[in-house]
Amino acid sequence: MPITANGASRKTYAFEKHSIGVAFEDINAVYMYAREESKGGSSVYAPIYIGKSTELGKRVANHAHDGVLNCAKQNGANCFLVHHLKLAGIMTAELQLEAIEKDLLAEHKTPCNTQHN
Repeated sequence: MPITANGASRKTYAFEKHSIGVAFEDINAVYMYAREESKGGSSVYAPIYIGKSTELGKRVANHAHDGVLNCAKQNGANCFLVHHLKLAGIMTAELQLEAIEKDLLAEHKTPCNTQHN
Protein backbone atom coordinates (compact mmCIF):
# COMPACT_ATOMS: atom_id res chain seq x y z
CA MET A 1 0.00 0.00 0.00
CA PRO A 2 1.54 3.33 -1.02
CA ILE A 3 2.16 6.09 1.46
CA THR A 4 0.70 9.45 0.50
CA ALA A 5 1.71 13.03 1.21
CA ASN A 6 -0.21 16.16 0.32
CA GLY A 7 1.31 19.28 -1.12
CA ALA A 8 0.16 22.84 -0.41
CA SER A 9 -1.89 22.59 -3.62
CA ARG A 10 -3.81 19.69 -1.99
CA LYS A 11 -2.48 17.36 -4.66
CA THR A 12 -1.66 13.92 -3.24
CA TYR A 13 1.59 12.17 -4.10
CA ALA A 14 2.17 8.42 -3.66
CA PHE A 15 5.46 7.24 -2.16
CA GLU A 16 7.10 3.85 -1.71
CA LYS A 17 8.72 3.14 1.65
CA HIS A 18 12.34 1.94 1.86
CA SER A 19 14.93 1.52 4.58
CA ILE A 20 17.49 4.29 4.94
CA GLY A 21 20.69 3.24 3.20
CA VAL A 22 19.12 1.28 0.34
CA ALA A 23 20.93 1.81 -2.99
CA PHE A 24 18.87 3.15 -5.89
CA GLU A 25 19.20 3.31 -9.64
CA ASP A 26 19.54 6.77 -11.16
CA ILE A 27 15.84 7.47 -11.66
CA ASN A 28 13.70 10.62 -11.65
CA ALA A 29 12.17 10.96 -8.19
CA VAL A 30 11.10 13.17 -5.33
CA TYR A 31 12.11 11.65 -2.02
CA MET A 32 11.88 12.15 1.72
CA TYR A 33 13.75 11.12 4.78
CA ALA A 34 10.86 10.68 7.21
CA ARG A 35 10.01 9.62 10.72
CA GLU A 36 7.40 6.87 10.87
CA GLU A 37 5.27 6.93 14.01
CA SER A 38 2.31 4.86 15.13
CA LYS A 39 -0.82 6.85 15.98
CA GLY A 40 -4.12 5.17 16.71
CA GLY A 41 -2.96 1.90 15.20
CA SER A 42 -1.89 3.55 11.94
CA SER A 43 1.46 4.72 10.68
CA VAL A 44 1.98 8.43 10.06
CA TYR A 45 5.03 9.93 8.40
CA ALA A 46 6.67 13.21 9.36
CA PRO A 47 8.95 14.56 6.61
CA ILE A 48 12.44 15.44 7.85
CA TYR A 49 14.01 16.28 4.48
CA ILE A 50 12.41 16.55 1.03
CA GLY A 51 14.51 16.43 -2.13
CA LYS A 52 14.37 15.77 -5.85
CA SER A 53 16.76 14.30 -8.38
CA THR A 54 17.02 13.07 -11.93
CA GLU A 55 19.76 10.73 -10.63
CA LEU A 56 18.37 9.41 -7.35
CA GLY A 57 21.12 6.84 -6.77
CA LYS A 58 23.92 9.41 -7.00
CA ARG A 59 22.01 12.02 -5.02
CA VAL A 60 21.23 9.70 -2.10
CA ALA A 61 24.83 8.47 -2.01
CA ASN A 62 25.99 12.11 -1.77
CA HIS A 63 23.80 12.69 1.29
CA ALA A 64 26.15 10.48 3.32
CA HIS A 65 28.80 13.17 2.79
CA ASP A 66 26.89 16.46 2.56
CA GLY A 67 25.28 16.42 6.01
CA VAL A 68 21.70 15.67 4.94
CA LEU A 69 21.73 12.04 6.11
CA ASN A 70 23.27 13.04 9.44
CA CYS A 71 20.68 15.80 9.94
CA ALA A 72 17.84 13.44 9.01
CA LYS A 73 18.96 10.80 11.49
CA GLN A 74 19.50 13.38 14.25
CA ASN A 75 15.90 14.49 13.69
CA GLY A 76 14.51 10.96 13.97
CA ALA A 77 14.31 9.80 10.36
CA ASN A 78 13.77 6.05 10.27
CA CYS A 79 12.62 5.48 6.69
CA PHE A 80 13.13 6.74 3.13
CA LEU A 81 10.15 7.50 0.89
CA VAL A 82 10.33 7.67 -2.91
CA HIS A 83 7.85 9.17 -5.39
CA HIS A 84 8.78 7.90 -8.86
CA LEU A 85 8.18 10.54 -11.50
CA LYS A 86 5.98 9.52 -14.37
CA LEU A 87 6.53 12.07 -17.12
CA ALA A 88 3.35 13.84 -18.15
CA GLY A 89 2.78 16.48 -20.79
CA ILE A 90 5.46 18.75 -22.16
CA MET A 91 7.23 19.60 -18.91
CA THR A 92 10.72 18.20 -18.57
CA ALA A 93 11.55 15.82 -15.73
CA GLU A 94 13.50 18.53 -13.92
CA LEU A 95 10.59 21.00 -14.08
CA GLN A 96 8.10 18.39 -12.87
CA LEU A 97 10.38 17.32 -10.02
CA GLU A 98 10.91 20.93 -8.99
CA ALA A 99 7.15 21.63 -8.99
CA ILE A 100 6.41 18.59 -6.81
CA GLU A 101 9.27 19.35 -4.41
CA LYS A 102 8.11 22.98 -4.02
CA ASP A 103 4.51 21.88 -3.48
CA LEU A 104 5.54 19.46 -0.73
CA LEU A 105 7.94 21.91 0.93
CA ALA A 106 5.23 24.58 0.98
CA GLU A 107 3.04 22.20 2.99
CA HIS A 108 5.60 20.55 5.28
CA LYS A 109 8.10 22.24 7.58
CA THR A 110 11.20 20.07 7.40
CA PRO A 111 14.13 20.61 9.78
CA CYS A 112 16.81 19.57 7.30
CA ASN A 113 15.76 21.64 4.24
CA THR A 114 17.68 24.71 5.34
CA GLN A 115 17.41 26.45 1.96
CA HIS A 116 13.59 26.33 2.12
CA ASN A 117 12.93 27.11 5.80
